[in-house]
Amino acid sequence: MRNFILILVIGTALASCKSTSKAPSEIDKPTFPIIIFGQGGGFTGATERYSLNQRGELAKISVSDTIILSTLDETMTNKVFSKLDSICLENKAFDEPGNMTYFLEKNTQDGKNNSFKWGNVSFNTPKSISSLHQDLMKLVYKAKKP
Repeated sequence: MRNFILILVIGTALASCKSTSKAPSEIDKPTFPIIIFGQGGGFTGATERYSLNQRGELAKISVSDTIILSTLDETMTNKVFSKLDSICLENKAFDEPGNMTYFLEKNTQDGKNNSFKWGNVSFNTPKSISSLHQDLMKLVYKAKKP
């Protein structure tokens, strides 16, 4: 009888540990283009990285994972991507980091990574780039508020 109870307990434990798997079609695939933006440096040297994809998912990116902060409505998402396109992001590139560095990059499905880094006080950052970055950071701060 003891053996039967032991086998029953072990069998139940093993059956409850069965993993569930998703079909490949159910797994979320990246939506391109993706905007990666944030800031880093200063006294602590810490970097904050965020992303916005075409589905409107605004996420915080860390070393270990990505956490979706909010999902923007379609109108707002289209507005951000239209602004990105209107400043011809893919035709300009610069790397001018400073003590406090801000960054904005666009990743496309074909693997292109258009990156902008600024913070150097002697570099004149185009207003359209810094304005888009500020707008994106406002969305992050709004999403973080309870």
